[in-house]
Amino acid sequence: SGADATDSVTFSKTAGSGTVTGLGASAAVAGVATDTVTGALAGPVTLQAAATVNGTARTSTLGFTVTAAPTITSPQQTVTKGTSATLTITGSGFQSGVVVTIPTGGGGFILNSFSLVDASHISINVTAPPGNNKVDNIVVTNPDGGAATSTAALKSIN
Repeated sequence: SGADATDSVTFSKTAGSGTVTGLGASAAVAGVATDTVTGALAGPVTLQAAATVNGTARTSTLGFTVTAAPTITSPQQTVTKGTSATLTITGSGFQSGVVVTIPTGGGGFILNSFSLVDASHISINVTAPPGNNKVDNIVVTNPDGGAATSTAALKSIN
């Protein structure tokens, strides 16, 4: 006999150097209570769910690690208009399975390919638009959802 809609479950952090936001109480629905937390500071975290069900105190714990979002530290990189070039994105926290994108609606750069070199480097091949002084952003997204954007990371030149 689990929690029901009349039971409130409280979620709290009980251990670890990492931090999360979004903890609190939630009402159980069909015997299940949920809470969505967002990692704030990297490190291990132990959370506890606590409720009183039919007069009996019950707890359950969950441990996980909050990982830091990736960062991009590369300066703006230039590519001669209308040509392709292989460039390196530098930064930190790049994970296996990382995805690189150039958001639409920008300067018209085309991302031809990308590959993870290591946790601090990603190799990309791009084609610059035919116009001069066009700029585009680069977004790096790790499989865990952490993302970084480099604004005006690419620029087309003569």
